[in-house]
Amino acid sequence: MSHSHLETAPGVFNPTWVQDYTKRGYRLGAPIPDVPVVATPGTRQDFLDAILTAPLPGTVLVPNGSLLIDEVIFPPSGRVIRWQALSELHWTKPLGVLLADPALGNGYIGPDGNSVFSFQTGVIWVKERSEVGLEGFPGRTSVVFDTTRRHDEHLKEIGFNAGSFKGCWDCWAKNFSVMNGDNGLFIERDSKRITVLGLTYDSTRQPNATGDTAHHPCEVQRVQDCVVHDVWFKKRTRHDVTTEQAIRCNISQVRCVDGVLDHHKTAAGRLITDCLFTDIDLGTDGRDPWESGGNPIHPDTGIARNLYWNVRKNGQPIGPPPWAHTRIAMVWSPLNEQTASRWLEREP
Repeated sequence: MSHSHLETAPGVFNPTWVQDYTKRGYRLGAPIPDVPVVATPGTRQDFLDAILTAPLPGTVLVPNGSLLIDEVIFPPSGRVIRWQALSELHWTKPLGVLLADPALGNGYIGPDGNSVFSFQTGVIWVKERSEVGLEGFPGRTSVVFDTTRRHDEHLKEIGFNAGSFKGCWDCWAKNFSVMNGDNGLFIERDSKRITVLGLTYDSTRQPNATGDTAHHPCEVQRVQDCVVHDVWFKKRTRHDVTTEQAIRCNISQVRCVDGVLDHHKTAAGRLITDCLFTDIDLGTDGRDPWESGGNPIHPDTGIARNLYWNVRKNGQPIGPPPWAHTRIAMVWSPLNEQTASRWLEREP
């Protein structure tokens, strides 16, 4: 064969295989709106009240200073929360306390013995809403958590989770920076057309026994047509970017210390599909660009049916995945722009 399966002729991409990656994110590629400011509260309570009562659509400014918050924030549709140069929201209580469920006994451990907040929900919880924006100030921390305890072991986290878009559509986050979180930002559970432009994770906490300072600094699960761009994870985490049942999503311009791309498996046939992973620097070691986590009973690999372009570790393009699974429809990966004709493909 003289050319790739992705091409109808040499250099001519087949639209059946190569998607239009520009029609994704907020309103399928529309610019993020500049929503007018409707409230400039000066105190913590005024800020919390304004989120719920200020005119909609409208932007509420976070007061300058470090505001101690002891509740979960639920923004309504049309609300934008915008940080200022000296703004910071500080939580000392985790979701395991803030959303304690007496039926769970101690508030956050489920019947399987694992934390229910290890992989979902945030202290800023955007739930089944649209046109909500979280706009941090460039170069400044948006959300900071308690530093006095080390990061918990895998699946035992108590819920220092910064943000969640759950069941949302046409929302965004910009310049969103998290310090000392168990988890950073979730885009989850039937969300559509969410855009993240600028996400940073850092930590001053003691790592857990495996050397990790967080579980999921960014998770994109059970969603479609979402964009995550310009990401910097400054400390080692368990999974730097996790995707699960993500359809037509873009993950781009990511920097990691010792990166893991976790492609979570769930039910057979419900995989990560038609996603683009591009301009990703996994750091010096790059622990695992091809991780297929999740339930081991499912034989499918999570990395099938996606495009990987310019994914690097130690400054060099990654090699092909270890083909440990056989139920793969197709995986392709140009090694870099200079060797764009060298595709890695596998078909049934």
